[in-house]
Amino acid sequence: MKKALPLIFISFLILTSSCLTKDNTIAKRFELLFFVQNLGDNIVIGSDTVRVTEFKFTLDGISLTNEDSVIIETSGTVSSLVYAYNESVVGDRQIVSSGLGFELNGFTEYELSLSPVENRSAIFDSDFFGSTTDYSIVIRGFVNGNSFLMRTSPSFIRTFTFDPVYLSDSDETLFVRTLIDLEDVFLNSDSEFLNPSRSVNYQAINNNIEVSLDALIFSDSIFF
Repeated sequence: MKKALPLIFISFLILTSSCLTKDNTIAKRFELLFFVQNLGDNIVIGSDTVRVTEFKFTLDGISLTNEDSVIIETSGTVSSLVYAYNESVVGDRQIVSSGLGFELNGFTEYELSLSPVENRSAIFDSDFFGSTTDYSIVIRGFVNGNSFLMRTSPSFIRTFTFDPVYLSDSDETLFVRTLIDLEDVFLNSDSEFLNPSRSVNYQAINNNIEVSLDALIFSDSIFF
């Protein structure tokens, strides 16, 4: 039987449980990272060129599962997490950083649930809000030198499975890295360009984003 522990996001991540006692002497940490490949680069597809300057989406939940079927998941009080990446970011963007505080090892699964914002007070980014529709994916950039803003409202769940990842030392950090390569986003099945400035291509681009999202989970030492 699976046991669930809530993740509560305030200014950082706190893990709590009625089943386990948090040990503040445990130095192990949790880092949630986001990386977008080819953002800011000219992506040439046939006679067209697309350059994305900002890529972001909202999640209504994430979860991690270990080999003992213990699930660490976002609390029901969390209505939105924003994964955002733009040209000012170098390397990975840190989404969440916190002390782990529990002796939970053998992480094997990471799940993210993407959906439009439901609670407007949860975030301050107006790009996700429209007059009649709220959005879950926002892409900003240029196609052949002309600016575009693509805002769409897909909902989907992606689950990633891994060989068990262990935290062996007290100062180790569990890293969960979500990433996407934009070169995979703007091509149809015939390798033809999907122009993000045309709404007729939105569904295909959203489908590409869903299947192109990837994740890595690993442990490493980090100094704080």
